[in-house]
Amino acid sequence: MMEATTASKETKYTLHELVDIDQLDRLMGLFNKATGLAIAVIDNKGTILVAKGWQKICTDFHRRNPKTNDRCVESDLYINRCIGQGKYVEYQCKNGLVDMAAPIIIAGSHLATIYYGQFFIEGEEPPRTFFETQAKTFGFDLDRYLEALDLVPVISREKAHRIMDYYVALVHFIAETGLARYRQIEAETALRESEARFRIFADFTWDWESWMGSDGSYVYVTPSVERITGYRAEEFIRERKLLIDIVHPEDRSAFAEHLQKELVERKEGNIDFRIITRVGEERWISHYCQPVHDQGGAWLGVRASNRDVSEHKHVERELRKSETRYRAIVEDQTELICRFSLDGVLTYVNGAYCRYFGKEQEELIGNSFHPMIPEEERDLVIATLRSLTPQNPLITHEHRVITPGGDIRWHRWTNRLILDQNGNPYELQAVGRDITDRKLAEATLKEQSQKTRLFAYSVSHDLKSPAIAIHGLTKLLRDKYGKVLDEKGVEYCDKVLQASEHLVSLVQKINMYISAKEVPLHLENCRLKEVVRFVRDNFEIQFNLRNIRFVEPLDLPSIHADRTALLRIISNIVDNALKYGGSKLSTITLSNCEDEDFHIIAVEDDGVGMSGSDSNDLFEIFTRRKNSTGIEGTGLGLAIIKELAEKHGGTAWMEVNPKGGVTVSFSIAKNLS
Repeated sequence: MMEATTASKETKYTLHELVDIDQLDRLMGLFNKATGLAIAVIDNKGTILVAKGWQKICTDFHRRNPKTNDRCVESDLYINRCIGQGKYVEYQCKNGLVDMAAPIIIAGSHLATIYYGQFFIEGEEPPRTFFETQAKTFGFDLDRYLEALDLVPVISREKAHRIMDYYVALVHFIAETGLARYRQIEAETALRESEARFRIFADFTWDWESWMGSDGSYVYVTPSVERITGYRAEEFIRERKLLIDIVHPEDRSAFAEHLQKELVERKEGNIDFRIITRVGEERWISHYCQPVHDQGGAWLGVRASNRDVSEHKHVERELRKSETRYRAIVEDQTELICRFSLDGVLTYVNGAYCRYFGKEQEELIGNSFHPMIPEEERDLVIATLRSLTPQNPLITHEHRVITPGGDIRWHRWTNRLILDQNGNPYELQAVGRDITDRKLAEATLKEQSQKTRLFAYSVSHDLKSPAIAIHGLTKLLRDKYGKVLDEKGVEYCDKVLQASEHLVSLVQKINMYISAKEVPLHLENCRLKEVVRFVRDNFEIQFNLRNIRFVEPLDLPSIHADRTALLRIISNIVDNALKYGGSKLSTITLSNCEDEDFHIIAVEDDGVGMSGSDSNDLFEIFTRRKNSTGIEGTGLGLAIIKELAEKHGGTAWMEVNPKGGVTVSFSIAKNLS
């Protein structure tokens, strides 16, 4: 047997789909008449496609008897098993006849087998007695069986192989014909699938796509054109002037000129124009086009993509209006406004900025503002700006600048980090103003405050010693000489004592107020429960004498604060309640709450209360209640409370209770450091 390519894969086609079986049947019929040899073509599913000249000894005897038929099946199985191993297969079945077969392989798949046979090789025929014995063994009619035997052709081996060579050539021809048809079917299928994919892709584009032929008429228009224009694709293909007709009259001339260039110059281009839809709506279209060529380079027309950009145009118009308004506002501002890159190069400055530095925009934009900052402050300003992040994009700081005349001025700038659409920093915007006058005023005020503080210390020191001396001498006078003094003399002594005690108290309060303003806080973790207990113990004798209840929560938090300041604040509030609550006072209640930023502590009393308007100014120094006549006090207690609360990042306030009494509250910031 000669070597040949073997089949190795399945195919989705049958031989009947790839080869003209009717023509093959006629060809095989002619061959059978010329040679008298049986021939058959059977596909790989066992279907007989062609069958010519089968011998009677097989059809009437061997295939009908079960036992001899088993021999025929054995022959078929052997041929099927060996068919892929060589060019063709020769086999003498156990019934004595010879068969030859060759595979029909198309595109690597074994689709069918061509058989010729049911003959004897000359000189190799089985003896007649073999068939006589076979007839007897299997019960065949001997005469009829031998008569069929005599019809079996006898050919030489050389002729048999020449015939088989012809069949092999025929098989190759069939395979080539089938392969050509196979490729044609595959190409047609691929073309249909490609066209279907193109149709799906083109027909479901959101934009209005089109192909205009070289003569200016449409070859193809996507269905999406109807969504945008209200006109169907077929209408554009049928009516050549429809596109020009729906272009807005004001844009028609420009679009017609562009379209003419598309068809004449055959170049890429784009234009934005308006159309009037079928229902009379005006829409903006962004049109892009490019020439179309075939594989050989021949020009086939123009492909265009048209997108509805009406919403974009509307936003663009509004944005321009907004920008115009924004620029007008910015340019009219007296504040200095600028934008600059991350490395400090100016990209925008407003008119006020230009006027302040005495330069035109062109002189400033593109240059760094860093040289305008004194060298000793420059690194700090740069570091401050670099500290901005998308999470913390805003910062306000003050620094000095150098004016064109060489003067040093103070500025206050608020800087905001600008992010791009991806959230990455790309620029900063700053608004600034000259605060030199304020800085000078602050310096003057600080100097005056220092003088006032020194004066207050001096006064409090100078007053305290004489006050104590007056108090001591007067007390000594009353104690030693009270018996020789008349009633008026004793009364005068008591009044001098009372006045001197008040003067000492005032000096102490002034010192306390100055201390509240000047002494730095000593922050620690204070257990509020212990602070409140200390205050309660200090006032316990007064509570008992006046039968006043002091109420506090069971649980009080720890607060990060100055312990001494806390004691002073709460003590002053309780002391005020005792002083001004009157005989009606029966209960003093301390409570606390908190929010995200502050601890809030309130002390409420049920005393005589006061008018709402009277509470507004009581936190100012030396301010007392209108009904405080006859009650000792300096007018500094609430001022001290407010000062200490503000040093803790909070404040203090008073509320008049509708049913009597007042509530004094103060807050302490949680973020103290």
